[in-house]
Amino acid sequence: MQRFDWSKVNKAGSVFNLDKLNWLNGHYIRSLPPDELAQRLLPVLQDNGALPEPATIGQLALLKNITPLVQTRITTLKEAIPLIAPFYVANDAVPIADDARATLPDSAAEVLDAAIAALEPISGAFPKPDGTGREWLAPKIESSLREALIDGMGLKPKVAFGPLRVAVSGQKVSPPLFESMELLGKEPTLTRLRTLRASL
Repeated sequence: MQRFDWSKVNKAGSVFNLDKLNWLNGHYIRSLPPDELAQRLLPVLQDNGALPEPATIGQLALLKNITPLVQTRITTLKEAIPLIAPFYVANDAVPIADDARATLPDSAAEVLDAAIAALEPISGAFPKPDGTGREWLAPKIESSLREALIDGMGLKPKVAFGPLRVAVSGQKVSPPLFESMELLGKEPTLTRLRTLRASL
C-alpha cells in the first residue's frame, strides 16, 4: 500500500471486453472434465425446462453422453440449451425452428426417403456380451448415408446432411450429426426423419 499513488491511476473510462470474457469462459468450459461439465449443465437445463427436476437416471446418462459432443461448441452454459434440449423431446414432435426449415432444399423429401432406406438395414440391437454385434454406431451410420446420398445421389454434403440435421435436432446448428443419431438410437432417429418427411 505504501507504493500506491492515486495520481498514477488512469482516469480514462475502463473498457469491458465481452468478447475476451466469452473467449475465456469458453476456454474454461473446454478444459473441464466432461462429467463435471454435465453436472454444471444440469441446473441450467432444468431452469430452462429442457430437463425435469429431478431428472431420471436415463436422462442423466444421456446428458453425460451428449456433453462431450457440445463441449467444444459453446462459450457459455446457456449456449448448450438449444443443442441439448432436442434430445429430450418426443421423437415424433421435434420442434423445427423457422430458420432451420428455411434451409431445407427442394430435394429434402427425396433426401429423407433415401436416408431412411439407407439406415433401415443397419442393426440397432445392443451388442452381445463380448461387445460385438452392434451396427448402429456413428461410423457405420455415416458410411451408409454417404454411400446413399453423396455417392448414390451425387449430392454435396451440405445438401445431403442438412435435412437430416433439421429432422434430428430441429436446428440449423447441432451437435455432430452421426454421433447424435447413435446416441438417439435407430428407431428414434428413423421416427424423427419420417416425421419431418411427412411434414413436407
